[in-house]
Amino acid sequence: MKKEEEEEISIRDMTLDDLPKVFHTGEQVFTSERFPLMYRIWDQFEIASLYTTDAEFCVVAERNKKVIGFAMATTIKKPRSAWKYGYLAWLG
Repeated sequence: MKKEEEEEISIRDMTLDDLPKVFHTGEQVFTSERFPLMYRIWDQFEIASLYTTDAEFCVVAERNKKVIGFAMATTIKKPRSAWKYGYLAWLG
C-alpha cells in the first residue's frame, strides 16, 4: 500500500483561508469540457456569497493538511411556509 493511501482524509469546517484553494479546485473540476450543460457559473463571487451567508454549511476535505475536496450548501425559506429547505450547491 502506498503511503498516500494510508493517510486519512479528514473533513472540517471551511475557513476564509480555504477559499482560494476551493476556488482553484473548482476551476479544475467544473470545466465546460467536463460539464457542457452546467447551468451555473463557477466563479469567486459564488463561493464568497455561499461562504458569507452559510459558512456553517461549507466544509473541506483534507489529506496531509492539503485541501483535496469541498462541499458547499445553503438553505432556502419559502414564503408562506414554516419549512426551511437545505440543498447541496457544490461538491468538488
